[in-house]
Amino acid sequence: FGMPNVTATLLELIALFFLIRGLQTKRRMLFLWAGIATGLGLYSYTAFRLIPFVMAFLAVYWLVAERDYLGTHIQNLVVFGLMTAIVAAPLGIYALQHATEFGRRTQETSVFARLNTDAAKQKALDNSLRRHLLMFNYQGDPNGRHGLPGAPMLDFASGALLVLGLGYSLYHWRRWPHFLGVSWLFIAMLAGILSLDWEAPQGARTVVAIPALFVLAAIPVGKVWASATQLPSRVWKVAAVALVVGLLAYIAQANYIMYFEKQMKSNEVWVSFSSRETVMARYINKLGDGYRIYFQNPN
Repeated sequence: FGMPNVTATLLELIALFFLIRGLQTKRRMLFLWAGIATGLGLYSYTAFRLIPFVMAFLAVYWLVAERDYLGTHIQNLVVFGLMTAIVAAPLGIYALQHATEFGRRTQETSVFARLNTDAAKQKALDNSLRRHLLMFNYQGDPNGRHGLPGAPMLDFASGALLVLGLGYSLYHWRRWPHFLGVSWLFIAMLAGILSLDWEAPQGARTVVAIPALFVLAAIPVGKVWASATQLPSRVWKVAAVALVVGLLAYIAQANYIMYFEKQMKSNEVWVSFSSRETVMARYINKLGDGYRIYFQNPN
């Protein structure tokens, strides 16, 4: 399934990893690598353009929290910004020279596209927001290319863990890991929320939110695991470990069944990938030269 949004998730994880480690260790080389990954990510998928905002939120938070290292952090962040700019320079030059073409797709898919009144724009935004809030645990993307049409985007256990992890992070938002998780998810989800409401919810355009989702969902699991190592009784330790392992096994099985059973056997998914047209095209290609192909419009 060759789409550039798949690469975006990998590059955002690499970029954020190096940035966070750089802020923790103050090693300048890590900021350089973070800049390279960020610059490359801007070539991958439109939604990746939101990731620098996630980084900016984290950097500002860190600068406020560690004022004693303000000078060191600012110098390192300048290195990060310069490296990002250097790697992304060809794309930036193209954007300046062809601004209309560069921004056309974003304008075409905007939630406010072809809407002329403030009331219509507000209604479209509210509708998109509501659908995206429900996409993980209630009703997901209707497009068969992005999953089983209409099914929740997360399995039951992952969806429940996400709610717990998000709630815990909101309560402890003053700690930088939880601040990052919440802001990361919120900013990444804007890629779908601010797009066409009649296509909402959007699993493809919000692909950069996937790492944030599972970071938040992992928090309750991590808490149970950490607590298990501190329990005095060996029996309770084994029980806690078994609970975590069993939960992860359930999640793995649920996603295996969803992908290899439900999605692969769904007629809606089959049609969404233009499979019938692909089969016909392959047959026509096998015929070789010397044939005339006639197409009849069924309408």
